[in-house]
Amino acid sequence: MNHSRPAMPGLWTPVAESDRIPVELRREGAFTPYPLRTNVVLSPRSVRVLADAQEKLGRLDEAALRLSHSTTLVRLTQVREAHRSAAVDGVPSALREVLASQLPGVRRRSDLEPGIDRYLRASDVAFTALRQGVPIDVALLQTVAAAFAGEGHAPERVWRTEHTAIGAASVGEVLVATPPGAAARAGLEQLVTWAAEDDYLQIVGRMALALYQLEVLRPFGFGNGHIARLFIAMQLARAGLVRDHLLPISEVIDSRSAEYWSHIRRIADTGDIEPWLVFIGEAIITVCEAEVRLIKTLEDLRKHLVQTLPKRCTGVIRDVTAGLIDSPVTNPGAIADRYGISISKAHDITNRLMTAKVITPLDDKTYGRAFVCEAVLRHLTPGEALAPDSDAAITSGAR
Repeated sequence: MNHSRPAMPGLWTPVAESDRIPVELRREGAFTPYPLRTNVVLSPRSVRVLADAQEKLGRLDEAALRLSHSTTLVRLTQVREAHRSAAVDGVPSALREVLASQLPGVRRRSDLEPGIDRYLRASDVAFTALRQGVPIDVALLQTVAAAFAGEGHAPERVWRTEHTAIGAASVGEVLVATPPGAAARAGLEQLVTWAAEDDYLQIVGRMALALYQLEVLRPFGFGNGHIARLFIAMQLARAGLVRDHLLPISEVIDSRSAEYWSHIRRIADTGDIEPWLVFIGEAIITVCEAEVRLIKTLEDLRKHLVQTLPKRCTGVIRDVTAGLIDSPVTNPGAIADRYGISISKAHDITNRLMTAKVITPLDDKTYGRAFVCEAVLRHLTPGEALAPDSDAAITSGAR
């Protein structure tokens, strides 16, 4: 039985001569995907993978809920996702530097701003709106794009105005995205309507197709890749599979970018969506399993760190130590703000934690210092040493 007969994938249209587009892609034309279908029939394997992915999302949500610091874990996940999403888009950095950049009183690296900040701004706007019950529609995505672009960019001025090629360093630029203007906007309108109304395909499968569609449409002049991944995270949360931003999907995309973009090109060539659905489903399973293990590790580590404190260390210092599992880079200002204590007491706690070797200075600065709990950070960034050379995504236009 042929479960997934490929449909016509889309329309190729000519691209005018441009220095920004490789010659071979310009000759091929820009690709506009046809509207997503509702009558998708999948093979048993694809159905099983997508169902397993949905089950793993539920287990991740349960694990996060059991964690004693589940609320702040959400923020840590947002920062990690922004960090990885930036790497996917070709803006590599070290997570410890990103975390330090969020602390009060710390001088920020100039090359982290606006690179990382825009990813965090977009995430904050997206999930704040989601928690307030705002519909996940074109207007919200415009607002998120404006937040990514930064001050002075109104939502109505965020649309892409030039052709752009998309791809990754490992495979090159794979195709020219949908032409800017009416085609990209119409495609986005259709997509958000389809994502909200179609219940024929299981939610993980719908979001996988939406991710493909957004990657190819590239409607905005700013942050398209990150907004696409945020769209998926918001839809999964709105559907109740996870309670908040708990799925750092960019970690898998960053590590498997060659497969990611090859699958996108394959759909454009053949219309066959099943390999892509299985790829994304398996990626979600991988991330969920890793996050559940991480949550268990962090909870065990929280107990261990508190137990290593001298018995005379009681009160707030134990709360601060426990909180290091979701704030592994900190400073007295952050401690004072979070625990409602004076800055002098926060300095005292910082010194006592250094004496106990729970934290160490992030660098050799004497003013505006940050401190890191390496025991926690090493579990959050197992491959960070490779970050500057990661196989980042590349585009010759809007990311």
